[in-house]
This record gives sequence, C-alpha cells and structure tokens, in this order.
Amino acid sequence: MGHEGLGEVVAARRRAAVITQRELAERAGLSVGAVRDIEQGRTRSPRPAAIRSLGAVLGLTAEELAPHIGSPLRLSVLGPLEVSVRAQPVDLGSVKQRAVLAVLALSPNTAVHRDAIVEAVWGGSTPDGSAGLISTYVSQLRRALRVERPVRRRELLVSEGRRYRLVVGDDEHDLLEFRSLVRRAEDSGDPEVELDLLARAARLFRGEPLADFEDLRSLPEIAAIRFERVESVLALADVGLALGRPEVVLPRLRRVADAEPLHSGVQARLMLVLAADGQAAAALRVFETARQGLADELGLDPDGVLLAARQRVLRQELSAASAPPVAVPAQLPPDTPDFTGRRVEITRLCGLLTAPRRTTAVCAITGAGGMGKTTLATHVGHRVRHLFPDGQLHLDLRGTSRDAVPSSEALAEALRALGVPPSSLPNTERERVTLYRSVLADRKVLVVLDDARDPAHVRPLLPGSAGSAVLITSRHNMAVLPGVRTCGLDPLSEAESVALLCRVAGSRDTAGARSQARRCGGMPLALRVAGARAGIGDGWAAAGGLAEFEVDDLSVATSVGVSVDLLDDRAATLFRTLGLLESPRFTAPVAARLLDVTETDAATALAALTRVHLVDRRLGMHDLVRLYAAERAATEPEPVRRAALRRVLRWYLVSARRASLLVMPSIRMEDDGAEDESGAPLATVDQALAWLESERTNLMSLQRQALSDLGLDDLGVLLVRPLQAAFNEWGVSERWEENLRLAREVTRRTGDLARQGYVVRALARSVGCYDLAASTALYVEAIGLYRAAGDHANELHVRINLGVSLHNSGDLAGAVSCYEDALAGVHADDRRVEGYALVNLAAAHRDLGRADLAADHDRRALAVAQDLGDRHLEFDVTDDLACTYRALADYPAAVAVHEAALKLVRELNDPIREAIVHSSLGRTLLASGDAAGATGVLLAAVAALEESGEDYEHGRALHLLGRANLATGDGGAARSCLRRAMALLTRLKSQEADDVRALLDEITPTG
Repeated sequence: MGHEGLGEVVAARRRAAVITQRELAERAGLSVGAVRDIEQGRTRSPRPAAIRSLGAVLGLTAEELAPHIGSPLRLSVLGPLEVSVRAQPVDLGSVKQRAVLAVLALSPNTAVHRDAIVEAVWGGSTPDGSAGLISTYVSQLRRALRVERPVRRRELLVSEGRRYRLVVGDDEHDLLEFRSLVRRAEDSGDPEVELDLLARAARLFRGEPLADFEDLRSLPEIAAIRFERVESVLALADVGLALGRPEVVLPRLRRVADAEPLHSGVQARLMLVLAADGQAAAALRVFETARQGLADELGLDPDGVLLAARQRVLRQELSAASAPPVAVPAQLPPDTPDFTGRRVEITRLCGLLTAPRRTTAVCAITGAGGMGKTTLATHVGHRVRHLFPDGQLHLDLRGTSRDAVPSSEALAEALRALGVPPSSLPNTERERVTLYRSVLADRKVLVVLDDARDPAHVRPLLPGSAGSAVLITSRHNMAVLPGVRTCGLDPLSEAESVALLCRVAGSRDTAGARSQARRCGGMPLALRVAGARAGIGDGWAAAGGLAEFEVDDLSVATSVGVSVDLLDDRAATLFRTLGLLESPRFTAPVAARLLDVTETDAATALAALTRVHLVDRRLGMHDLVRLYAAERAATEPEPVRRAALRRVLRWYLVSARRASLLVMPSIRMEDDGAEDESGAPLATVDQALAWLESERTNLMSLQRQALSDLGLDDLGVLLVRPLQAAFNEWGVSERWEENLRLAREVTRRTGDLARQGYVVRALARSVGCYDLAASTALYVEAIGLYRAAGDHANELHVRINLGVSLHNSGDLAGAVSCYEDALAGVHADDRRVEGYALVNLAAAHRDLGRADLAADHDRRALAVAQDLGDRHLEFDVTDDLACTYRALADYPAAVAVHEAALKLVRELNDPIREAIVHSSLGRTLLASGDAAGATGVLLAAVAALEESGEDYEHGRALHLLGRANLATGDGGAARSCLRRAMALLTRLKSQEADDVRALLDEITPTG
C-alpha cells in the first residue's frame, strides 16, 4: 500500500477530532506545510517519524500505521523486549539470542564490543566458544530480521571487527523515539506542546526497560534509561501543574511512582498533582507511605522535598477565601460568538497568563491590521477571567489613531475602575503609576491594553506584582518590554478561513467559501467582511479590488490605511512604491532603488513599515496589504513608476551578473554598461551562492514582470544569461522554463537572433533535465539561430551541447559527429571550445569501446585546460579521465583520478557535480569488486542528487546503487533502487532504462 491513502486517513481522523491542520502540526512537532502536503498527497515519502507523530496525536494504532511507514520494523525495549515487522511479532529465537539483541538494543547505533555482550549475557559463567556463539546469534538475528528498509538505511546488524552495531532510526526504536520526543519538548518553548510531547514520551513505556530479562537489570544502560524516564516524568509533572492539567499527568506519574517508591522527587510531584486534581487526602496518604518506606528501607526521615510538598498540600486545604475587593471591574467587551481558529495561540496565551510566576505575566499580541488581535485578546480574556477574581480591566489606548490616549489618562481611567475616587487621583503620571501599582499589589486582575502605540505607551500601565497579568494588542513590536511573551498573528489557515466564512455567512457552501478564503489570504477582517456580504445576499462574487472587502463599518482598506497614516512621508512613499513589485520579498537595497535614496535611509523607512506590520518579519506583504499598496501606486505617473522599476531591475541584473561570475567565472556577459552600476556586495563563491538562493523567488518574479512589460522586457532578456549560471546550481524549475519561453517570444518580436539563440540554448538545457528528445530539438533550433546571426563561436558551443544530448539519448554516432564538427570549426582564439569538444569526444569513444582513443583525447583536453588555467574545464576532463581509466580496467589509477576530481570540484564549491563524481567513483569501486565501498559512496551520491533536479544523474546513481546492493546480497534494497531508477530514466526516454528493466526482470521473483 505504501503511502497511498495516508493523506485521506490523516485528514479524516483530524476532522473527526475537530482540530485544524495548524493544531495537528503543532502537536505532532511538524510544520503546517508538512501536514497539508501529507493530506493532499503531495509528499511522496513522508518520514516514518512524522507518520508516527501524526498517528500518536490522532490515536492511530500500529496496525493502521504499518502500511504507511517506510520502515516496517519496530523494536521496543521500554518494557519487555518486542520486535515486530508490519505490526506482526517476530520470533527472535532462544533466550540467549534474544538477550544478545537486547544488549545491542540498549545502545542503538553504537558499536558494542563482543566482550561486553558476553559479560552481559552470561555474567561470570562464560561458556567456551562464546565469541562464536555471539557471531552465530547475530547471523540468525539478521535472518530473522531481514526486511526491506528505506534505501538510506544500512544493514540492521553490522559487524565491525570485534564489535557489533544495531543500526536503527528514531522511527524504528522506541528508546530513540522517547529521547527524540524529550528533546523536542525541551526545545519547544511552548508549554502546551511540551506537555503533549512529554505525555507521548511517557506513553512509550510499557513497564520497566527489558522487564523480561532479570539478568540484565544491573546494566548501567538500563539504569540510565530509568533515570531518563524519571527526569522526563518530573518535567511532565511540572508543566502539567503550571498549565493546570493534572489529569494528563496523573496516570503516567502514578506508574513511575509505583516503580520508584523511594524517590522523593517523584513522590512529592505525585502529592502535588493529586492535590491539584482535588485529591488532597490521597496526596497526604502518599506522603505517609513514602515516609514509612524511607524509614523501613533506608532508616531515613522524609527530606525537604517531601516536607515542602506536604506543606503546600496542607496550605491549600486550610487557605481562606480572600475578601472581595471594594471594586471589581468587569470591562471585557462581549466575546465574539462565532470566534473561529487560533487554538494554538489561545492555548499558549492562556497558559502564559495563568502559569505560576514571580513577576507580572505580560503577553503581547502583535500583527498587521485586520489580523484579529483585539478579537483574540477578548476571547482569551473571557477564557481566563475566572482566574482573576479581582476584576478585568479593558483600556482602549487608540494607539493607531492621531488622538491616542496618553498613558496618564489611561492610568486615571484604570484607577477609577479599581475604586479610587476621582478626588483622590494624583496629578502627575509618576504618582498615578505608584498608586496604580499599590492598588494592584495584592489583587489578581487581568489588564487588557488594546491598540497600544508602542512599548513606551504601555510601560506605565504594567502592574508591579505577580498576582495580575497583562494582555497587550499592538501593530508595533513589543519585544523590548521586560519579561514580555509575544504572540505574533499570522493569517488563518485555509480550513480556519473556510470555517469562519461559513459561520459568518450562515452558509454550507464550502467550495465557494474555499475560493473566497484564498482571495482573503487568511486575514480575519477580510473574511468577516466577505462572509457578511455573502450573508446579505451578495454571495461569493468579487466586486473588484479592495472595494470587495467593505461592508457597513468593516473595511480592509480603512484598516490598512490607519497604519499607513502613522508613517512619515518617506516610509509612506516606500509603502506605495512597494506595490509596484511582483516579488514576494523586499530588502533595503531594493527599497533604496525604489526611492532613489541611500540604503541607510531606505532601511529606516523599511523598519518603519515593519514596526506597524505593513511589512512582515520576513520583509513581505499580505496579499490584501499589497493590493492596497498597488492601488495607491497606480496613482503615480507612469514615467515615475517605470523609472523606479527599471532602477530595481538594473540592480538585480548587476547583482546577478556578479554572483554568476563568481560561481562560473567562464561565463560571458553582455557589455551594456550595467557593470558600472552598484549591486549586491559579493566577493566569494559562498556569498554568491547564498545571495542567489535567498533572492531566487524574487529574481523569477521580477524577471517575469519585466518580460511581460514592453518597456522593461529588455532587462528581462538580459537576466537570462546570469540566471543560467544560477540554474546550473538549482536544477530544473517550471518557473524558469516559463520565463525562458516568455524571453524567446520577446527576442522573436525584437528580431535579435543572437539573444534568441542564447535563450533557446538555455531552454534546451533546462528541458534536458527531463526530456532529452525535446532538448535535442531545441539545440538544433539554437544552432540555426546562431548560424543566422553569424555567431560562429556560440554555434560551436551549442554543437557540443547537442552532442551531449544525443550521447545521453544513446545516439553515440550522432554525438561523435557533433563533437568532431565542433573540433573542426575551432579557431585558434577559442581553445576552450576545443577542450570541451575533446573531452566529450573522449566520452563518446569510450562508450563505443575505444578506451585507448578516449584516453588520448582526455590527455589532449587536460593539456588545453591547464594551458588556459580553466579550473572548470580541468575538473570536467579529470572526471572523464577517471572514467576512461575505469574502462581500461586500471582501477587504482581511476580511483586516484576520481580523488583528484573531487578535490577540484570542492574548490569550485559545486555540490551537485561533487555528487555526480561520487556516483562515478561508486561505479569504479563496483567494477573493481569493492561492492561495500561502492554502496557507501553511492548512498551519498543518491542523497545529494535526490533534490537537485538532475533527474538523469539521479537515475544513473540509483541504477548503480541497485547493482551495488545486489552485489552485497541485499536484494530488497536493490529492487527498490532499480524501480526508482527505471521510473526516472523511462520518463527521460533514456536507453539506460532498458538495462535497468532487464536487470529488474532478472532479479524479481515470479509467481
């Protein structure tokens, strides 16, 4: 069954549990995108650990999960030893044989010396020939546990001299899964997530570790596991108490307390959790039992931990209710009856506001206008108000308006609500702050400070004692406030958006709501407006632009406009001109070109936009905010708009050229004067690669925008050449191909044959990653264009490209003809073409069985590369020469030359080509008879090529890895690799697919 159907199972269970994708992702420790991709079937091979995490949250059984998990193996030591394959138990043989596996399983992925295994299994009565017995047991265990595992996994039981290693993943071993969950809990930073992860970790224990091996109880590894279990359950108890969730902790803590009757920390936590669960009498009985046990077993009295817990229980029983305050304000606005979503944020905020603490809890909800900050704060306030019996203050500070409430006036309003007579109000702000904090000193009041301008606006309104809590909403970042915990609001998920739309509209038309939700971009205000319009009969139809998002007193444009009104002139201009760009992200250099100012001034303006959340933390805009900016930008004169866009595109052109020349120094750029302009400050290959990767999406979007604009299309075409070097690193991309096809249309329209030839050549390279026949046709077209343009040098280059395409398609005679034509046409001033023609001719002759002739061509090509000082050409030739030595069966020489090629490619910082060299080295090692060495090298190659977009090289590496697995006796892994290789090579229409298919037919069992 594989992963087919997994998405449907997860989606159905999630809906049945009435939780959102975001909530499921948070609880499972995954990204929302990962959950969405699994549900929609876009993830071909989800990690087994991710599947198990989803299963744990959704209550899926091992039998239900087994068909979807990459490795069907499950090994469990947190209780009696259990091993299962596809949820079916495995017979592990004799007691001693089981004990050998148990010892190795206590130290997963660690080499354990044979003597240590013997000592653990037999103790002081070691039999003669114990070393041989261990070897026999391991061999029998290998046979019992032979199972097809993910291709990247090594053999399950590995022999390393006198040591043995159990090689398993976190998803295959409950001890590793336990440790992973505990680590994730420690790193989560979210109490609710931490509670869930620790509870799941505790559930993995089915009893004492290896409870069925009495003789192994004294092993230090078991003592360590018991210690880890205790530490994790203590952490679980602490977070459960802090969140007021004793019911989650109690059953798991009881099991550990039963196993650790003399552990004061465990028994003390049990007392506190019982008391928090309303079982104070039971908590005191635990104390008496622990006291008696310590006296009987150790002759000791209870320590300070137990005594402190007993005191806390007793104080809770005897505490008297506090006298009610004179004035108990209840100022929270009404809760929203159709509030939808934000469950993760609600849980986190409720936990932070109510957790035990020594200082005032201060939480800030921040985000752009229309994100629902006030609505969420009000909802949370109602959820926790019963925990603040002395009142709830709600102060609307109007920080986004020009008449914001001064802090001094807000203090006066709060003091009056808390019962201070107007005649007793101090005159100065400092005195009001002192009185305000004194009045709140012994009270538990929730203070909601809505629509704060900035941190200075709310600082005087923060209480000074731990009893009260503060919840702030603001468009401004509040991180500088002491002790504040910030909750930034992102757009709602699609499921939450659809649910909110349907609830507001009173509609069950989820299909129409889903389409509308996408247009709203998850903005709650826009969703409410759209839902209200639908509810009064407008349906889901668009009215066009932002006018669609207005109804009564609700308006997205007004909400965004409030933030814009807070900006100074330069920041407001930047906001407006950012609407010109179709790129998703911005940087200070881009802002500087838009405004035609220095980058320092632009950074200041950009920071102003970020502070009021018109631009998000990643320097992007919400779609509706962008639409507002675009509508305002459209009011600017066209020459102004065109000039701003041209400055931005010129900056990207110069920067892309600089980056590409660092990555590929041999590339030739057109001289159009752009090199005299300033661009990104790039000086090294690493900086260039990092810049290209970070700007990849922007480059694609802006190039497309330029190619679609008659006044800017020349810049879109000029970007093709530098971006070609970038896509040599990135691999295939649909967006890149779409841009290249647009560029071809532009060059056809302008009649520029040379540029059209280059564009078609770039398109051929891209298409060649998945369709060799189409690539070949495009190279033929490019040759004709260059010939018509009189560009002899580039015509020769493309002839070599055409030869490579024919070579990869299996037409060796056609390839040789192309290479020889290119070699015959070389001029004395273009020896680089000569070098590439020679090295490719060598490869073709080698594949035709003429290895001696190939070696001669390789040596000539190497001399050309070294004469030119061209390290890229030298690498290509060195790599090919290694293949030629392999064809000559001179394997030591081939391996040495492969190593030289690896050294060169690492200097060039080209990870994809390095992976291709590893693949070639693997082929050489396999040919020399070193199948084990080949397997390791090819595993690295396959892993690196998997996401590279180089499908042909990926398919070849998988083919080789399949052969290596076959040579080492791992038929299951071999078949898995060969099937994947055949799928890739068949899609590419490569003749190598026939070889793979024949091998698969040969080794696949029939019947």
